[in-house]
Amino acid sequence: MQRNLILSPKEGYNLIAPFYDSWKWQEFWRYNEYPFIERWCDRLEVGYGADLGAGSGNNLDCFLKRYHHVTAYDISEMMSMICRQKYEQQIACGLLECIEKDIRELSVNQRQYDWLLCNRVLSHIYDIDNVIRRMAHVLKKGGECFISDVHPLHHYEHTHYRIGDRNIIISTYKHGIEDLRSCFYMNGLSIIEFNEIAKPNLLAPALAERFHSIKDDSTPIFYYMILRKL
Repeated sequence: MQRNLILSPKEGYNLIAPFYDSWKWQEFWRYNEYPFIERWCDRLEVGYGADLGAGSGNNLDCFLKRYHHVTAYDISEMMSMICRQKYEQQIACGLLECIEKDIRELSVNQRQYDWLLCNRVLSHIYDIDNVIRRMAHVLKKGGECFISDVHPLHHYEHTHYRIGDRNIIISTYKHGIEDLRSCFYMNGLSIIEFNEIAKPNLLAPALAERFHSIKDDSTPIFYYMILRKL
C-alpha cells in the first residue's frame, strides 16, 4: 500500500473517522475555536440550520441543546455514521438529520435555512466559488453563516493524521482572505464579524505548545467570519 498518498476528503475522512475524536488537534479546537461557535449560537433565534461538513458532530451540542432543527451534511459516510450514533436520541425526536452529501452539490433552488455552520471545510474544497454560491442560495434572507477555517498563512500544506505507521494526507487548499471576502460580497453575503486568531489571542494558549506547526506569535492559526444574507 502506498504511503503519503494525498487522498480526497471523502477517502481520507472515511479512513480516519474511527480515530477522529481522539485526534490531538480536537482538544485545541474544542477550547480555542468552539467557544466562538457557541457564543454565536447563543444569540441566534431558534430555527432551522445546517452544519456543512459536520464530521462526527463535534459542533452540534450547543444547537441541539437549544432545540434548533439541524441538518448535518458530510461527504464521509463513516463520519455521518458516527454522528448518527452520537445523537440517536436527537435524531429520534426529529431535531437532527444526518445526510451523506457533498456540499458542492447542495440544491440552489431552496432558501430553507435560518443559519449555516461551515467549520474547517472550505480548505478542503478547490472550487469555493461554487460552494459559496450554493450556501447563499440555501440561506434565508437575513440568515447568518458562521465560517471558520485554518488560516491560509498558517504553516501547513495538507491535513495529516497518523494511523499506525501510515501517514494519512488529505487534500487541502489555501484560500486568501481577500478572495473569500470578494466571493462573499458577490453572493450577497455581508461580513458582520471577522477575527484572525494567532497564538497571543488564543483562548487556551498553553495547548499551542503541543503543535510544531504553531511556530510563532504573529502568524494567524485560524480565522472565523460571521456573515449575513442580504
